Amino acid sequence: MDDAIGIVLLDHIPLGIDRVSAAGSHCAHVAAGRRDQCLWASASDITCPLGRFNLGLDPQDDPVVETLIATLLEWGYAADPTAARYFISGLVPIPYGDPILVYGPPDRLPHEPDITLRIVTPEAAMRWIIESAGSSGVRAVGDMSGLGAVCGECTAFPLQSGRVCVSVGCPGSRRELALDPTELLLAIPRAQEHVLPLDVL
Repeated sequence: MDDAIGIVLLDHIPLGIDRVSAAGSHCAHVAAGRRDQCLWASASDITCPLGRFNLGLDPQDDPVVETLIATLLEWGYAADPTAARYFISGLVPIPYGDPILVYGPPDRLPHEPDITLRIVTPEAAMRWIIESAGSSGVRAVGDMSGLGAVCGECTAFPLQSGRVCVSVGCPGSRRELALDPTELLLAIPRAQEHVLPLDVL
């Protein structure tokens, strides 16, 4: 398995790349990229309601928020509607649209990745962050909740902020990506990817 997965958002279907074989979560499609597959997905191929919200595939309006509150309560993640609403208010979703998401090893994608998601040990993440912050002055962010890690913390947030994000993952993403207990996620937006060569990790 590769420890780097590229994610690209396009406004068109890429040539020479297959569509995902079945609808599923964003983190499941990212996991296919870790398995060395290059695939694209449309909005209809993303099924997780939190992932759809974070990725801007559903409008961020009151009806969608109310449905997402109910989902968080159903999942047992939020103690009550107030906590669920507060959680949602802290998300940084991509603006509503209809992008094509492309997943795969960074060097095999048709475009430079918008996000490079690296699966690393804490020590490797530390080395990258030290070198990156020393080179650019930009601090990494570790704004985590244990839910929506790949879609929110490692895709939407770095895309919107231009900041590197460190995440411990969430139950779904750790399962889908087959993360070892010693591994965590480092999401590097395109604006920061050039700061260091990949062999720093």
